[in-house]
Amino acid sequence: MQIAFVGNPNSGKTTLFNKITHQRYKTANFPGTTVEKKVYRTDIDGISTQWIDLPGTYSLHPNSSEQAVVLQYFIEETPDLVVYVLDPLELERQLLLLTQLSDLGMPIFVVFNKMDLVREHQYAVDVEEFSRIFDLPAISVSAKTGDGIDQLRERIEHFIKEKGNTLCSKKWYEAYIEKYRNVLEDLKRVLPAEDNTYRGMLLLSHHDKIAPKWLKEEDRVKLRAIVQSNHFNPIEFQIDDTLSRYGEIEHIVRRIFRKTGSHMTTTERVDRVLTHPLWGVLIFVVMMFLVFQAVFSWASIPMDAIDQGFVWLQRMVGSAMPESALRDFIVDGLLAGVQGVMVFVPQIALMFLFIVVMEKSGYLARVVFLFDGLMRRFGMDGRSLISLLSGTACAIPAIMSTRIIQDQKSRLITLFVTPLMSCSARIPVYIMLIEILIPDRLLLGWINLQGLVFLSLYILGLASAIGVAWVMKRFVRRSGVGMLTFELPMYLMPDWKVVGYEIYDKVRTFVVQAGRIIVGISIVLWFLLSYAPGDPREGTVIVKAESIETSFAASMGKIMEPVIRPIGYDWKIGIGLISAFAAREVFIGTMSTIYHVEESNPEGLKQTLLSAVDPRTGRKVFNTATTASLLIFFVLAMQCMSTLAITKKETGSWKIALLQWLVMTGLAYIAAWLVYIGLS
Repeated sequence: MQIAFVGNPNSGKTTLFNKITHQRYKTANFPGTTVEKKVYRTDIDGISTQWIDLPGTYSLHPNSSEQAVVLQYFIEETPDLVVYVLDPLELERQLLLLTQLSDLGMPIFVVFNKMDLVREHQYAVDVEEFSRIFDLPAISVSAKTGDGIDQLRERIEHFIKEKGNTLCSKKWYEAYIEKYRNVLEDLKRVLPAEDNTYRGMLLLSHHDKIAPKWLKEEDRVKLRAIVQSNHFNPIEFQIDDTLSRYGEIEHIVRRIFRKTGSHMTTTERVDRVLTHPLWGVLIFVVMMFLVFQAVFSWASIPMDAIDQGFVWLQRMVGSAMPESALRDFIVDGLLAGVQGVMVFVPQIALMFLFIVVMEKSGYLARVVFLFDGLMRRFGMDGRSLISLLSGTACAIPAIMSTRIIQDQKSRLITLFVTPLMSCSARIPVYIMLIEILIPDRLLLGWINLQGLVFLSLYILGLASAIGVAWVMKRFVRRSGVGMLTFELPMYLMPDWKVVGYEIYDKVRTFVVQAGRIIVGISIVLWFLLSYAPGDPREGTVIVKAESIETSFAASMGKIMEPVIRPIGYDWKIGIGLISAFAAREVFIGTMSTIYHVEESNPEGLKQTLLSAVDPRTGRKVFNTATTASLLIFFVLAMQCMSTLAITKKETGSWKIALLQWLVMTGLAYIAAWLVYIGLS
């Protein structure tokens, strides 16, 4: 038997699911999508049951990939029981989806969650009257305090054992369906197996959004023909469906929900400040500044520990094994690749800690409200600001955080441009090149010139991200038109156990899925830097490189030299760009290796690079034009395999990841060429 947990975002559905299953679920993707689901399996009196936590949605008219999955699930599946979780403090909005599921003929059990907050904010809900009106069983619980959880599980188990049936007799669509009588007759003729009137109308309205896994292509063609022959307008149907339901819901809410007190709630008082057009923005800016400072400072300690731990492990393995290609592969290829994955875990965990806390507390909805109008001018929405700012710490958790963006077009644009924000991995490269390029002096007696240039690089990254987003807005098509709905929920203290499990899920997803790609690319880069072409006359194709200058990477650097010469780079810088693809900061180590300088001696490396001369031209390699060009290149170029890997994972497409690399690298090349030409 299949039990589906359904509800609006912020209804506490997932918290309730976690409590009732005691977090013994497994996470997987819905078929054919990148949208995750939680599945809990257990036997009840010999009956095998599957409990599924569906993504939160406001309606069966979706405006995001996660909401589309809910629609597709209910078109394809008929669960034995729908556990519908609602927040009584947002009752009017929460009942829309309930009436839609009722019209699909789903057995439904209604759960009034957050009853502790209902009493705290001086409200009352008549649950018995609700059951009479909807002809559905209902129970009051609090997922946060645990009140009523045991009774809820007992009621569900009783339903399973008795194979109960909780169907609502009322048909909510009857208020408007006569308008679509001709369409329904065509539906019954073309799809005779479709015996549910409302499901047929949903199929017709959203057939282009439903994935091939859920709808056969021949049926999709038939539905398109019905749309065209009847001049059916899906948006008009969605409006009729939504407004007619709200017309009845409004009267029902008046009967079952009332306020028992008169004073202003804590949420209302706090919102006077946090949603203020001036103070709200200033508070958010200060808060995000503190968040990124925390991510930089707090994450650096465990990141350094992980880094040193892997260095120790590599030394131990290297000393325990005899010198061989296998040892080099394990130490410099495999372990280095795993190190490149694990070193990001602290930043990812911390970033998602702040995002999940903001979301669960209700503050994230205020951020969307404050910045939605501004961000929409560039094809994004208010949630995009969180991801863009997160990108200044690390693009990987920032791209993962785009999951909070409901609109698929906004999410794709945000995900695409986030790597243009200067991340922490660029900082070592910025510092080295700025020290070579800019003298250490003060302007007006107090403004550090090097610091000013450093700040300008961040501004350039932000401006580039906004510019690319503005262009993409005109080319990326929406998968459909939907109504944007989001709520300003009551402020809550997060359930820290739930926060911990959500962070664990995000970290596990990165390590297991994106990590496989990162380790694979790391091994390829190790091979290119460690081995060299052999001598065909001696019958050898590949040999151990005597130094990095004889490796395959050096050969690639020399092959690409004609391409990078126009922007001022020689083959040695080319090797640095190749190695920096593993991680941008590796560029420093590569330059140290090529120029035979200890990486722990940054001043020595700076002096060596300043004095390096190109034997072909007799000019300094790191002259003003080349150094400035290289700075601009690192601001704009996609020099991070981990970011490409997470883009592929989040979008499910290597095409998008490759396009992201081409756009950013192409933009970087053109900008670097203009700078080099202008300063030469």
